[in-house]
Amino acid sequence: MQDYGKEPLVTLEKALEKLRSSIDNYEIISSTAKSLMHYPKHGLTHDEATAIYLYTIWLLKEDQTIPSQLNKRLRSGERDQLNAWYSYLYLLVVALNKLPSMKGAIWRYGRGDMTDDYQKDCVWLGFSSCVGPNSTVRNLNEDYVYTIFEITCINGKAIFNYSEFPEQDEVILMPGTRLRVTRKEDLTNRLKKIYLQEDENQPLAKPSTSSLSIDRTYWIEQDFKMITTQPNGEIKSLKPSITEKSPSMKFTTEPQISQLSMSPINTNRLNDTRKEIIFTTSNDQLIEKENDYSVSEKSWLDCQYHDKNNQSIMTPEDLETKLEDPPTIIDPTILNHVKGSMFGMALGDALGAHVEFRPRQYLIEHPVQDLQEGGTWGLKKGQFTDDTSMALCLASSLICRRDFVPYDQLVRYKWWYRHGYMSSTGQCFDIGSATSQSLREFERRQRLFASEYQIPLDQLDFLADENLINKFHVHCSEVGVAGNGALMRLAPVPLFFYRNPVEAVEYSGISGVITHGDQKVYDSCRYYGALIVAALQGETKEQILDDNFYLKHEAWFSNKALTHEVMSVAKGSYKKPKGYNDGIRGKGYIVSALEAALWAFCYDENSFEKGVLDAINLGDDTDTTAAIYGQLAGVYYGYDKLPDRWIKQVYAHNFITCLSKWIVYEGFLWKPKHSVSSELEWTSQSHSNFSS
Repeated sequence: MQDYGKEPLVTLEKALEKLRSSIDNYEIISSTAKSLMHYPKHGLTHDEATAIYLYTIWLLKEDQTIPSQLNKRLRSGERDQLNAWYSYLYLLVVALNKLPSMKGAIWRYGRGDMTDDYQKDCVWLGFSSCVGPNSTVRNLNEDYVYTIFEITCINGKAIFNYSEFPEQDEVILMPGTRLRVTRKEDLTNRLKKIYLQEDENQPLAKPSTSSLSIDRTYWIEQDFKMITTQPNGEIKSLKPSITEKSPSMKFTTEPQISQLSMSPINTNRLNDTRKEIIFTTSNDQLIEKENDYSVSEKSWLDCQYHDKNNQSIMTPEDLETKLEDPPTIIDPTILNHVKGSMFGMALGDALGAHVEFRPRQYLIEHPVQDLQEGGTWGLKKGQFTDDTSMALCLASSLICRRDFVPYDQLVRYKWWYRHGYMSSTGQCFDIGSATSQSLREFERRQRLFASEYQIPLDQLDFLADENLINKFHVHCSEVGVAGNGALMRLAPVPLFFYRNPVEAVEYSGISGVITHGDQKVYDSCRYYGALIVAALQGETKEQILDDNFYLKHEAWFSNKALTHEVMSVAKGSYKKPKGYNDGIRGKGYIVSALEAALWAFCYDENSFEKGVLDAINLGDDTDTTAAIYGQLAGVYYGYDKLPDRWIKQVYAHNFITCLSKWIVYEGFLWKPKHSVSSELEWTSQSHSNFSS
C-alpha cells in the first residue's frame, strides 16, 4: 500500500481503463455514474465525485463490484493484487479526504454471532461502509443470528450525496481504521451488539501515508455486509424485494433495538371512506370534512400493494384492472392531442431507454431505429424510465387534487422514489441526483412540519387543508440546480391548464423548480409549457417555432422576461440544420435539453418517427431528450399520428389512456380561485429556506 500515493492523479477514465479485465461493462457503468454527478460539493471534481459513486454501485454478481474487488485486495495484504487499482484507489482516497470528517454513532451489521471475535482492539483493513442514524435495515431474516456494530467514529466520511443508495445515509471508514471494543451485549436471542470506539490514528488519513502496517492488533478480514440492499442487476438504485421473513430495524443510540416492523405509508387509509382528514393550523384539532370528489374516489391512483405487508407494489399495468373512466364523454379532438403528448413522451422515453448514456459515436455506428429490449436498464420493449414515471405522478396529483398542489406532487414523487409508485418495473430506478437530493430534503421538512403542527406521521402524505399546506415550503432544491429532470415530466401541467394560459405557464415553471431550483429551470419549463398550450389551442407549427413566440404571447408569461439563455433558445438558437455538428447536444443541462428537443421538432419533416429518432441519436441522455421532444411533438401531431407499431407496445397503454381522459375532464372543470402570483409564484429567492 505504500506505493498508492506515488501514483499520479489521473482522470477517472484512465483509472478505470486499468480495471477493464476486472469489471464487466466498465465504460457503461462509468458513464452512468458520471451523468448523475452534475453538482458535486465539498470542492470535489467531477471525477472525484464519480469515483465515490462508483464505489457504491452494486451489480448482478457481487464479486464484480468495485467495493467487493477493491476490499478483497486490500484485505489480502498482497501488493501485486493492488497494482491495477492504485490509480482508482488514489482518486477515491483524495475524494474522501475532501469530505468533512463525521463524528458520532454509526452502524454496521453482519450475519452470525461475532462477539467472540472482538475482544480488545481491532483494525478494519478495507473501506468499511456503515450508516448513520437515519437508516433502516429491511433485509434481516428471522431465521438467522445477527451482530450489530455501533461505532463511535471521529473520522467517518458521509457519502450519501454521492451514493447509489442516498437513503442509506452511508458513512465510510477508511482502510486501516483502528477500533477499540468498549462493550458487548445480547439484545435478543438472535441480535447481538458490539460497541466500538474509533482511535485517533488513521493510517490512510492522508495520501502520503507510507504504509498500512501498524502495531499488531486484531485484524478483521471477513467481508460482512454493509447495510444496503442486495445486488439486483441494475446499475442504478432499485428498491429491495422484501419477504415476509424480512423485518425492518431502525438504528438508534438507545441500548435496545426498536420495533422490528414498520410500514412506510398506509396507502389503503383513504380507500374505505369518502372523507378527508384535515389538519388545521390550530395545532390541536382534527376535523373530518365531506368532500364531493376526494382522493378516495380515485383510489386506483393511490400507492397500492398486492400484499398486506406493503412489500409488492401495484404497477400502472397492475392498476389497469381498477381503472374508472370519467363520468361524461370527453371531447375526442382534445383527447387525441392530450393522449398524443402523454404517449409521445412515453414513446420517446421507451425508445431512448436502452441506449441511455451511450455516446454519440456509438449511436452513429448503431443508430436506434425501433423499440428494443434490454440495454442500459434491461427493460422490456415499451417500458419507460423515470421521465414517464414522474410525469404519471404529476398527472395523478393534478387529477386527484383537481388543482395544482406542489406538496402533493412531492408526496407522489416520494412514493415513486421510496416505493416504486408509477414505475414500469415496480421499483425506482434511473433517478437523477438533483431529484433524489430534493426528495430527501422534502422528507426532512415533512418530519419538521409534522412536529411543528402535531400531525401524525401516517397522515402526513394526505393533507387536505389548503391553509396548512401553503405553510409548507415546497421549494426543496438548492440554488443553481439546472438539470433536465424538471422538463422531462412537464406535460401534464400545460395539458391540464391549457384553457388558462397564464396559470398553465406559471404552474409549468413552478412544477420544475420544486426539485430543480434554478431560474433557467423555471423559464425553460414556462417556455416549453407555453408551446404545449399553443399547440393544444391549435396554433400552427410555424407559429409555435416563431422566433418572436415569447413576444407574441408575453401576457401568458405575466410579462416576466426569460433568462438570457432561455430567451436565446426562444429566438431560435436551435435552428441548426446540421444538428450535432452545429452544436446541438442531448445533455443533462436543461437548456441543452430544451434546445435539442426543439431542434428535433423543427427538422422532423412533420414525422414523429423521424424527430424522436433524431433526438435519441444525438446520444448521451437519450431517453430524456426524446421524452421532452415527445411531449410537444405528440400534442401537435396527435395520438392518431404516432407510429402504430410502437403505440401498441407502450407499457400500461390502458392506464395512460385513462389518465389522459381524466386530465381532459378535470382540466375542463378547473376554475382559477385566485391570482397565481398571490400564492405560488416563484422567484429565485423562493427556495432560500433550503436549510429551514
